[in-house]
Parts: sequence; C-alpha cells; structure tokens
Amino acid sequence: MKIVQIFKVLADETRLRILNLLIRRELCVCHITDILGLGQSKVSRHLAHLRNAGLVVDRREGLWIYYSLAEPASSMHREIIEWLRQGECEIPMHAQDLLAMETLGQCSDLSPIGSASDDIDEIELR
Repeated sequence: MKIVQIFKVLADETRLRILNLLIRRELCVCHITDILGLGQSKVSRHLAHLRNAGLVVDRREGLWIYYSLAEPASSMHREIIEWLRQGECEIPMHAQDLLAMETLGQCSDLSPIGSASDDIDEIELR
C-alpha cells in the first residue's frame, strides 16, 4: 500500500461513501449502485481504485461480485479504517446511505441481470 495512492483514493467522496458502507458489511455491486444512486460502471470504477489500493477485496458468487473491506495489512491501514469509523458522520450522505442500506432487497430484485440470464438459459435449452 503506497501512501500517495491511498490518499488519492481517499480524496474522493464516492469512495469514502463506499468504504463507509463496507465498514458495516459485505455488499454486492448492485447494492452499492442502488444505495448511492450511481451507475454500475461508475461504481465498478471506484471499487477498482479501492481494490488496487488494497482497501477492499472482492469475491464472485454466480453472476454477482461482492465487496468487503480488506484485512488491514499494516498499522496505517488499521488507522485508516479507524479514522473512517470515527469520522463517518462527516462523510456526505452518511445518514441517507445507511437508511438505504437498511431497505436492501436481494441482488436479483435490484438488477434485471438475474431474470435475463434465466431467459437465456431457457432459450438455449430449446
């Protein structure tokens, strides 16, 4: 984790909002897009910056990619996570993001990908 890269990543409001969500629990990309009200490509780009900086990790489950905070690899990394926890109320849209997080449905409820995939499977079986 390079300090310049970390500070560049943390200087973006959207990335701070994403980290603020992931402090609470693992989330699918579709959940993050729904909470933030942003497009999937924009959210994925921000998540890639966070992943490249070593702050988040991802895992695939079927069609869905889930993100969570990376285990702190250094004392600086641990301090960053603690700083985010302490300063969360100063992150723009903090209260609205948490309220939206409480009302999340299943990934397939938020994105048409699951239903489209089912239709493709049916077509291929014919």
